[in-house]
Amino acid sequence: MGLICDLFHLNRESKTAVINYIKAVVAEQQSQPLTEEQRDNLSYQYWDNEEPEEPYMAYEEGMFHPVQLGDQLGNGKYIIVNKLGDGPFSTVWLAHSTKTGKKVAMKICASKSESSSTGNEMRISRMLRDDSSHPGHRVIGYYNDIFLHHGPNGTHECLVSERTRATIAESKFRGCRIGSPIRPRRTVARAGANYGPYL
Repeated sequence: MGLICDLFHLNRESKTAVINYIKAVVAEQQSQPLTEEQRDNLSYQYWDNEEPEEPYMAYEEGMFHPVQLGDQLGNGKYIIVNKLGDGPFSTVWLAHSTKTGKKVAMKICASKSESSSTGNEMRISRMLRDDSSHPGHRVIGYYNDIFLHHGPNGTHECLVSERTRATIAESKFRGCRIGSPIRPRRTVARAGANYGPYL
């Protein structure tokens, strides 16, 4: 703060010299890649396990796609509206479908190499959708749209579904606060037992 206050007392040439010096220092620091030790130190300083956001290091090549509100994905079919959550292998966004005019949930998976065995959601989803013989087929939600997005960090599987309500974990948390009735718990347990093998 002192440096900024001192700038107001300098003449125009001096201010320009100081500003150019600061720009040069910042540019020099930005041009040098971080060492592993520097990355670890930054990770330790700026990422807290209790923080709800994913670490910034997850936005490197081969990892998450950097998304901004207003981004258009799927050849302009979806406009990103808000962030819904994240996990170790994906981020989930609320998007506006320009085709239907409705809000949808979009899961953007971490990038993967061709040899990677992770990120098989597209294949698994299509396999489940195509197996209509099992009774679980009628109760499992499917993706309305599946596409690949090519971004600066690689190629990402994007899976679009209807917005859902609370997860089972959230429902349990909310229910426990007011004394959750046993009947909904039994219904969920029965559905899991009946339709779980389908998955």
